[in-house]
Amino acid sequence: MSPHQYRQKQLYIKAMHMLLGARETVQEIAHQLGFEDEYYFSRFFKKASGKSPSHYRRAHESVTGKKRSCK
Repeated sequence: MSPHQYRQKQLYIKAMHMLLGARETVQEIAHQLGFEDEYYFSRFFKKASGKSPSHYRRAHESVTGKKRSCK
């Protein structure tokens, strides 16, 4: 695995955890992870997981029955 691939994998893992546990919006998470905008982050996440960040979050909520709190 190249350093770039390793970094991308670590970024994806951190994004998954933030989407499932954080109260922030997708836009806020994207900025915290260093993405210039949420659209680039969404493309990155969808390429890695096959789902958009919002769909990933909703799918997890439907499985666990837990809703994240809104600000």
